[in-house]
Amino acid sequence: MKNSNLNDEFTGNVAVIMTTYNGEHFLQEQIDSILNQEDYPKIQLFVRDDGSNDSTEKILCRNQESDSRIHLIRDQLGNLGVKMAFFALLHHVQEFDWVFFSDQDDVWPRNKVKRYFKFLFPQFTIQVQHPDD
Repeated sequence: MKNSNLNDEFTGNVAVIMTTYNGEHFLQEQIDSILNQEDYPKIQLFVRDDGSNDSTEKILCRNQESDSRIHLIRDQLGNLGVKMAFFALLHHVQEFDWVFFSDQDDVWPRNKVKRYFKFLFPQFTIQVQHPDD
């Protein structure tokens, strides 16, 4: 990951990595809560399914087709378990300044990312990312 340049303002591109496994019941709400983060319309979501046998992958494909911020990572590594699945995702987000980890069933508050940065950098002003930038 690149180092963020913090001077008078905080700026940075944000990725979220999420692994899934048979998460059809919670997944859509979780995806929506990540993509609708206040002040971060360019947030990118990288997801790797760990061999689900329910409709998880269909939900992921449908979302990827409708939103270019979603990146479904397919590989031949098979079922890795949650820890190794997260490690498998990390090399896909090396160009991002900030990477958040997400479980498939955690619905995020709309201001989670914003609150995190305000807590981490209280002395800086958070610069909002606009879709047209």
